[in-house]
Amino acid sequence: MRKCIQHPKLLSSLALMWAVLTLPACSLQEISRQSDALASTGNITGEVSVQGESNAPIYVHLYRRENAVIKLIDKNTVQSNGQYLFTVQPGTYSVAAFIDGNNTDGTVSYNSTANRAIKNDGEYVAGDWVNYYGQDQGEPTFVVVAVDEEVSVPRLVIKGPITLRPNIDVMKQLGKNTKNIGRVVSLDDAMFGRDFASMGLWRPFDFVEQVGGGLLLLQEYDENKIPLLFVHGMGGSSAEFVDIVASIDQHKYQPWILYYPSGVNLDLVSDYLLEALQQLSHQYQFKQLGIIAHSMGGLMIRSYVMKKQQSAAPYDVKFVVTVNSPLYGMESAAKGVKNSPIVLQAWIDVARDSAYVKRVHSWPWPDTIPYHLVFSYLPGEDGDGVVPLNSQLSQSLQREATQIHGFEAQHADILKQPIFMEKLNDILADF
Repeated sequence: MRKCIQHPKLLSSLALMWAVLTLPACSLQEISRQSDALASTGNITGEVSVQGESNAPIYVHLYRRENAVIKLIDKNTVQSNGQYLFTVQPGTYSVAAFIDGNNTDGTVSYNSTANRAIKNDGEYVAGDWVNYYGQDQGEPTFVVVAVDEEVSVPRLVIKGPITLRPNIDVMKQLGKNTKNIGRVVSLDDAMFGRDFASMGLWRPFDFVEQVGGGLLLLQEYDENKIPLLFVHGMGGSSAEFVDIVASIDQHKYQPWILYYPSGVNLDLVSDYLLEALQQLSHQYQFKQLGIIAHSMGGLMIRSYVMKKQQSAAPYDVKFVVTVNSPLYGMESAAKGVKNSPIVLQAWIDVARDSAYVKRVHSWPWPDTIPYHLVFSYLPGEDGDGVVPLNSQLSQSLQREATQIHGFEAQHADILKQPIFMEKLNDILADF
């Protein structure tokens, strides 16, 4: 039996077509189904306010109704402007919002102004101040989200604790990517193997169900260290950073990783990253974050930084380093979108002159975030063997960058190159 491509990177248009056409028919059908499902997602948006004052985090739970069963499938934090967002498949949904009330050590603390309990674990317990859509009617109200539709839920006003109806049963079915936020793992874990990384590209729903991925920690949280986030690229995994992680000053930095299905829309990834970091900021109150992103991860990070600046998140991005990133898109991806019998959603965003590329470059990089732009090249080639220089570099990128660093290295091999790691550690030492 033929196997799927094991570790595809950003490919030339010819290699991209060959990778698709040589897949088994059953794989083609499943890849097409999952890509179509990603293209059909919609959004649920809303706003939450509190009657009175509170400085405690507010969480929103998302429920999906399937026949007569109500399932808790996701949770998000409310942003500082009171708004929240869920990206969903077509279906029937409802929401509830609550103020987090107990400390992680089991004790209860109070806002001195509002005399209200504050906690950081993101779990609802009886006595928390809460409201749900439909509370005035005594039972949940549901909304139907169609393909590519955005549905706005009326504002939820939290006034105090409520008594929940005992006959409303909810099945808790949070996804692994939600459960994994903040989980401590090792880069030796089988989840970072090439087969799973390939699954994340070609079959992202299977990846989320079987692997989960998520925003993961490589050591227990330490309040005296700066979180340093590593973001991989298309078809890659966090294991590619193993040499760099081993080389950094771990007395100063604690390594975090974003492991995601790389075949999905880049905005879905940046939305997840923004939300996951928001949850960890509530849990740990970290104030600074450094980011190192390789390949397509660097392109995704532009939308994350844009959204982070707009959300007024309670932490600062201390610096960003992008490495060999297709920041201005790939012509090969554009040809693949045009000619391939199956189109992955990530290809659409990475394509040269895509709507995503234009949008993230229409927004100016903030002067308050130092940006180190790393590019590489190979002799006799226009770029690093994967990403051409006209995508890694441009006049606007050079104006934005605090510093630009060039290396003679292949696209992925740079992550193991001693001279690159030495320069990277020089950069980290400056912060």
